[in-house]
Amino acid sequence: MSEGISGDEARHLATEVPGELRGYLYKDVDFAERIDLVEFLNEVGVRAGTDGERTAKGARAVLTTLREAVSAEDIENLESELPKDFRRLLHPVDRSVGA
Repeated sequence: MSEGISGDEARHLATEVPGELRGYLYKDVDFAERIDLVEFLNEVGVRAGTDGERTAKGARAVLTTLREAVSAEDIENLESELPKDFRRLLHPVDRSVGA
């Protein structure tokens, strides 16, 4: 996902996550590439060797973990740099009974 956010935001988020995850947020460039949700999920699927709903569930799990690991302000900053359709991954709807 670091491709879709600015270098400054990626570097900041990297300081907030455990060391073994920082490399995934590394960027050589400062600009953000515009990437839509479908393109993002396709890329994640290729990298992970998954497809369809399994890819989306994995991406949601990673973003949920990130949301729990960093401040609300950091998540707001991240959201402000991503297309609005990414909110479905950042804020999944809980469809469990009684929720």
